[in-house]
Amino acid sequence: MITYTEYEAYFLDLATRYHRIAHSEENNHFAIMDIDDILSAMNSSLNFDTPSMILENPEGRLSFKNNGMRDENFGAFLILQQCLTRGDVQQRRAAMDLTKSVGMGVAGRMHLDKTNRFKGTKTAPRFIEFFDLSQVKYFKVGPIFSNCYGWRFEFNIGQDATLYYEPADWD
Repeated sequence: MITYTEYEAYFLDLATRYHRIAHSEENNHFAIMDIDDILSAMNSSLNFDTPSMILENPEGRLSFKNNGMRDENFGAFLILQQCLTRGDVQQRRAAMDLTKSVGMGVAGRMHLDKTNRFKGTKTAPRFIEFFDLSQVKYFKVGPIFSNCYGWRFEFNIGQDATLYYEPADWD
């Protein structure tokens, strides 16, 4: 089973270690939100002057494969940057190019973490083993908030799970 704590911690770590996002306590470039919360993001302490990552809460499905249960999660993150001048097409294009590059960097790191995990380097959580770079989709976002533009990247992760059935819990 993928825990929410593991999911959140992995992406917080990526946003902190990736120099192009550079999240820190002093310079907030990372948030976790439900889709409903996104509308109030500009009231938060997020700094959209440079690329920021917003992690959406995952959704999932269960399956039974190879004699075991699997917990598959569908997640998404947004990479956004604010354009200071409304209607400035050059500024918007630059923000779109930069945020796409940053998002692709995050997806590339996820792929590298998966590869390293299979080679025996276990610095990433187990759920990254089911990440498939060829399944990542991305979509244009913007303008949202206060003139922010960027991309929303969707991905799948998963891991084997224990079948939660306790006979003592049932009549």
